Amino acid sequence: MRTLVGILRYGENEFEQCIGSLKIQTHRDYDYFVIENQPNKAAHDQLYQRFMDSASNYDAFLKLDADMVLANERALEQLCDQIESDTSLVFAWVNDIPSSLKIPGIFMFRSNVVWTGNSDSLNVDYAPKFSGQRKVIGDRDLVLHMPDPSPQQLLRYGVHKALKAIQPDRRKKSPKKGLLHIAIINGIARNYFGGRKALAPALIGAMLVFSGRMRSVDYNSDVNRDVFEEILADEAVFDQMRVEAESYWAAEVNNLFRWFDVHQSTVWI
Repeated sequence: MRTLVGILRYGENEFEQCIGSLKIQTHRDYDYFVIENQPNKAAHDQLYQRFMDSASNYDAFLKLDADMVLANERALEQLCDQIESDTSLVFAWVNDIPSSLKIPGIFMFRSNVVWTGNSDSLNVDYAPKFSGQRKVIGDRDLVLHMPDPSPQQLLRYGVHKALKAIQPDRRKKSPKKGLLHIAIINGIARNYFGGRKALAPALIGAMLVFSGRMRSVDYNSDVNRDVFEEILADEAVFDQMRVEAESYWAAEVNNLFRWFDVHQSTVWI
């Protein structure tokens, strides 16, 4: 099963771990490429175009974010084993370390799938068109997500999860997708209050979006990066925001009530 692995990198602290976990795989018939420091939508568009342009040379494609680490040396082999002639897509849950939840997910595609483009600026990781079967791997730990994030990475993660939770860029919203992302924020808060204080930046980032103080849908934007740097550079500002975020996310059920209200009412377009 000749495989092409595409890796999206934007300052993730786990990049070397990601590459290292790939290089020790028992499945050796693969190549990989890295797309670095591109806006989120542009990076995904380039990735999928590269996959389609390479379709005649490979049997399967695997997308990895640079904060994903293959959990064991047989992970790629186990994914490839699921790609058969009648299978177009294989999905596996990933272990999200900040929230301690299994979340969606990682995808391997048969090389005959087709991405037709997507104008969405937030949900840029869209499914291709395919005619074969879809398989789900639910009983194996194949990927760790964000096992060693930097503070800036956590801030960005909190912003990203909050944006996907409230979907401020659209009037017609998906409550199911919103619930997924508020569940991840609640998981991060649960771990923070359980003693993992290094997760504070993620809660700050999520709070900034929910409260309307950060309004850029592109969480990798220059504006957002400048805000992240300002928060992390000033210890007094960071501590003030950490205390505010503690109070903001302290009650898990109330977080769900807040999400419901903000998800329904917030539209930035």
